Amino acid sequence: MNKKTLLTTFMLICLLTNLFALTGEEILRKVDENVYTTSSKYEGRFEIHKGDRVFEKTFKGWGEGEDKSFVQFTNPEDYGVKYLKLEDEMWIAEENDVVKISGHLLKRSVMGSDFNFEDLMSNDKLIELYDVELVGEDTIDGNSCYVLDLEAKDREAPYKHQKIWVGKDNYVPYKYNYFALSGRLMKTAVVLETQLIKGRHYPTKMKMIDELKKGSYTLFEMTQLELDIQLPPNVFSRQNLRR
Repeated sequence: MNKKTLLTTFMLICLLTNLFALTGEEILRKVDENVYTTSSKYEGRFEIHKGDRVFEKTFKGWGEGEDKSFVQFTNPEDYGVKYLKLEDEMWIAEENDVVKISGHLLKRSVMGSDFNFEDLMSNDKLIELYDVELVGEDTIDGNSCYVLDLEAKDREAPYKHQKIWVGKDNYVPYKYNYFALSGRLMKTAVVLETQLIKGRHYPTKMKMIDELKKGSYTLFEMTQLELDIQLPPNVFSRQNLRR
């Protein structure tokens, strides 16, 4: 093969590679297809690590679209504590006292864990909240990944800036970096396990690390999970907070 033919072949390969390459927006849409659910029913647990101390919390929950979520804790110490999200409003029920929370309170830790209320109860499509750019490639635990940089479109987004590592073969978001408005890294989330459910690779176990607190992290695991199912209409009601 002469130099001219070799150069032509190389240019053709580069052209075909660019032609069929995915954009950052296309990759993020595929991530949303994996993790966004029309409805869900689950049971789960927190394993909260604070230095040498470890706490466990169990709960069950339901979700519908982006606007409805209900979580009830089932471990003895917190039995009966409930959280309800309806559109942009959220309530907490503790010992028959129902309190509405909003604004900066949504950033508050859930049960002392490294998850806040938005982390636990949001089911938003990332493509609707963030502008996205494909900034590189990397490997996470042997998984070849795209690296996406996300910038919030408006103040409704839970984090101003995110970086996500997305598996090339299954579009699983294996790692998230969450940044404050100042640009400081606040938290890191790592997906540890997924399940193939109805054709989607859904994350069922993850580790949330508080980068601002030494030795603080939480394992979150869904022990039972059903997706895209019919739910009772009375699940997402304020009356259910008092039952």
